[in-house]
Amino acid sequence: MNSLRSYPARVALAVLLIAALTSAVKVSRGLADPAEIQVSGRLTAISVTDKTITVGTIIVGYGPDTEFDGAGDPQGAADLKVGESVAVSATRRADGGLLAEEVTVVAGGHNQVVRLRGAIQQIAVTNLSLTVAGRIVAVDAHTRFAGAGAPASLADFKVGDFVVVLASKQADSTLLALSVRRLPAPTP
Repeated sequence: MNSLRSYPARVALAVLLIAALTSAVKVSRGLADPAEIQVSGRLTAISVTDKTITVGTIIVGYGPDTEFDGAGDPQGAADLKVGESVAVSATRRADGGLLAEEVTVVAGGHNQVVRLRGAIQQIAVTNLSLTVAGRIVAVDAHTRFAGAGAPASLADFKVGDFVVVLASKQADSTLLALSVRRLPAPTP
């Protein structure tokens, strides 16, 4: 009889733990490429020795091709700090683990990070914005530009360029780009 009384308590505890973990870390698949996995939340551990970062409870490896960007202009994992909010774009390795393609530190602790991937549909240099996947994304002095052709500003992009944009959802629901990365032109 005692095990029956503790069972509901154990279920309630498990539900609370799952709710706490899912509110702290968001894991989703990429819309344009289902093989890509996005993880966002607070860094809970960094191991430069093992070449891993932990977002909430999710361990993500990184390598020499991993790009680090965002608030504070990190150049690598050694520049990250436990407690910072990050957005990670990763792929699944053959061993089942995750390997980061890009790690972006999100300023101000924003946890709502949107990842857009596609061709640039419109650029408004005077309004400092671009449109990707039907979404207007503003850029500012903190937006990091990278990728093929080494773009340094919004002016270095053109309509039709294939990009990956990581953006922070603002309080008014607009998007502000953390990074805009140009991908190499597809080969015919």
